[in-house]
Formats: sequence, C-alpha cells, structure tokens
Amino acid sequence: MERELRGTWSDAIVDGRRWNGGRMDALILDFTAWLENERLARWQIELRTKRPGTAIRLGPAAAGERLSFDHRLDSQLVVRGSLYCHSLSPDTAVIEAAQLTYGFDERKQTLLGHLVKLQADSIEISSLRL
Repeated sequence: MERELRGTWSDAIVDGRRWNGGRMDALILDFTAWLENERLARWQIELRTKRPGTAIRLGPAAAGERLSFDHRLDSQLVVRGSLYCHSLSPDTAVIEAAQLTYGFDERKQTLLGHLVKLQADSIEISSLRL
C-alpha cells in the first residue's frame, strides 16, 4: 500500500529597505514523500516563490538520494543547495539540508540540518540558520 506525505517550508526574504526600492519575496519548498510497504520509496521538491512564475520540480528521487539545485527564480531570488530525505519510522519522513543557501545577490541565508519532518498526522518544521 502506498501513502503520500506532504509538507511545506517557507521563509520571507527582504533585500534592502522596502520603502527604498528593496526586493521582497518568499521562498517556498513543497515536499512530497511516498511510502510503500511502510518504507520511504521516493520523494520530490517543488521550488517556488510568492510571485507568479514557473515552479521548479526536482525529483522524484529514491530514498536517501540527494537532490541538488542551483537556480535563479523569476523574482531574481537565488536558491542553491542539496537536500535529502530519509525515513525515521513507518509513518515519518525527514527532509534534511546538507546545505541550503537562498536570498538575493548580496544577502543570502544558509540552513543546515533538519528542515521538515513529514508524518502521517502532522508536520514539524524547524531549521538551523547560520
């Protein structure tokens, strides 16, 4: 039997002062993981922003396989890094950031470690900023 787990992580990004012509957007990462026979079978990421434009779908990837990316999105937001997904239990998948760097050209943020925990009944979101 196949089960689908979904979760989203997002962060608002401001480059400069809003009233002084600065750029604003939000990076949104939508995750989907599929469990088969109580084990992680595959997973995927969709990268998008709040602004209208084309979303970028990465995957599906096998359990334990990393998805790496380096993109400049429609709003000029840069996102690059490497994420992987693994299973903690029969009903839980965890998205980890080997490294996730995002932002506008001069101002970027970096995340490492636990990003999203997808469970059958709930979603836990956390991150470590550098």
